[in-house]
Amino acid sequence: MDWDCMVERTPDGIVVKPVGPLDLDSAAALRGVLQAAVKTGAHRVEVDLENVDFVDSTAIGVFVATRRAADDRAATFGLRNAGPMVRMVLQIANLTTLLAPDERPAAAAGSGA
Repeated sequence: MDWDCMVERTPDGIVVKPVGPLDLDSAAALRGVLQAAVKTGAHRVEVDLENVDFVDSTAIGVFVATRRAADDRAATFGLRNAGPMVRMVLQIANLTTLLAPDERPAAAAGSGA
């Protein structure tokens, strides 16, 4: 499946909705979309992972870099609607704090991170 992406502006910020795998082939495009979203000055940038069934380490790196860029601009960055496989990769990478609070595993939700 090829990668695609939609970007939606909401009252709370920007929601990026990728479709397809987030891997080495799509990482540069994803990075560009997320960098542009952060640079708009939005207070919140979210990635809706509803239509993503795979992420690899390059996508994880893009998420971490985007979180840092958002932090530098006093914005928030997060992930939502992660499916089971994506959630598992985030747990292995110890990045479940990027998930929306109501989607985090119990141990991560209580950490306040």
